[in-house]
Amino acid sequence: MPNQFMFSRIADPTKSPVRFIDIDAELCAAFDAQPHPTLYYCGWYDWLGERAALGYSYNKMREEFRAQAEGRLTPDQLAKILAIIDWFEAHYVPDAWAMRGKP
Repeated sequence: MPNQFMFSRIADPTKSPVRFIDIDAELCAAFDAQPHPTLYYCGWYDWLGERAALGYSYNKMREEFRAQAEGRLTPDQLAKILAIIDWFEAHYVPDAWAMRGKP
């Protein structure tokens, strides 16, 4: 059963989904980075997207990374991950669901 997810802007009353590439461009601008043509900034889609698809809250994401950081992440890496989570929380609402069978 695949998990699906999307992000909508907090300020959007219709809660329309935002394309991941557009989110990435905004994230790159916020962190003063150049968007890559094929990769998301700091791989956010893989680690943050996975947790969003599993229905994690932003607080649960932070807790998980803090708990797993020792010996796996440098303080700078953890700080960057937490800053990205904070940025998402300030701008986007995650939504997750699961699908069975053919849509």
